[in-house]
Amino acid sequence: MSASKANQAMFESEILQQIIDTEPVDCGKDDQFEVHMLVCARDFHFALWCLKSFWHFSGRRPGLVVHDDGTLSGAQRATFREQFRKSRVIDRKESDAVVDQRLASHPCLHRYRFEEFHPLSIKLLDAHLLAAQDRILVLDADILFFAPPDEILTRIECDRGCFMNDLMTAYALGPRTVEKLAGLPLCDRVNSGIVATWKSRLDLELLEDFAQHSWEYSTLYVPWIEQTGYALMVSRTPDRYDRLSGDYHMPFGPFLESTVACHYLGRTGRILFVADGIPRLLDRFAFVSPKTRAGCAD
Repeated sequence: MSASKANQAMFESEILQQIIDTEPVDCGKDDQFEVHMLVCARDFHFALWCLKSFWHFSGRRPGLVVHDDGTLSGAQRATFREQFRKSRVIDRKESDAVVDQRLASHPCLHRYRFEEFHPLSIKLLDAHLLAAQDRILVLDADILFFAPPDEILTRIECDRGCFMNDLMTAYALGPRTVEKLAGLPLCDRVNSGIVATWKSRLDLELLEDFAQHSWEYSTLYVPWIEQTGYALMVSRTPDRYDRLSGDYHMPFGPFLESTVACHYLGRTGRILFVADGIPRLLDRFAFVSPKTRAGCAD
C-alpha cells in the first residue's frame, strides 16, 4: 500500500471511529416497529453512523435487530449491544439454525441462503423470519440521515410500506424476464436500501417460484436477487407501498437542502460517506459531542 493510500485509510478509520464517542441509545421503547440491518465487519462503523443518525433525527426508540453476516468479531457485536441498549445482535450460527428449519420446504430459497450462500439473503429472508414485530424497517449500513425521516414514520403510522427510489431498475434478471417468471407487473427502480414493510408480507411461495426458475438463467446476477425479492413483494401489493421522494437519494447528484437521507452505495459511495457525508452531518446539525466534532475537524 502506498503512503498516500495508507494515510487515507488512517484518516477514514479515525473519522469513522468517532461515532463510538457518542452517547448510547435505548431500543425497544417504541413498539410500533423494529429496525433490521445486515452488517459485515467491513461496514461496522458505517452501520453505527447510520443507526445513530436515524435514532437522533427520528426521535424514536424502536427495537433494533443487527444481523451478523458471519464476519463480525465478538468485540463488534458487543459494541452494538453497548451503543444500542436492549438491541438484538443475531450471529450466523443462531440465525442459520432457525432459518434452516423455516426454509426446509423451500429448496430453492434454501439453496440461495445456504448451499450457494450470499450475504444479502439474510437481509431478504432473516429480517422477516426473525423479526419480533410485524412492522419492520430494513436499512442498509451505508445510509446517513440528515433530517427527521417523516415520510418513513408517517407511512409506518398509517400502516403503509415504502421504499427508496433507485437510479435504474437493478434486478437479478431483466425486468421483462422477472415479470414473466413472477406472472405479475413489476414495480421499477425499487432500491432496498430503505424498505418499510411487514414481517407477515414475506411471500415465501412467490420468492421460491422466482428462485426456482431464475437459477436456470446464465445471466442471473446473484447479488441483486435480494433487491429483486423486495421488488416482487412490493409488486404483489403495490397499493400498500409508496415510493419515497427525492429527499431520499444517492450521492451522485446535487445534495439538496431538503435531503433527509443519502444512500452512499458502491465504492465511490463509501468514499463519499466519509469524505462528504459525515462532515456534512456534523456541519449542519448538533449530532455529536464536542469531543467527536473536534476529532473529525482535525
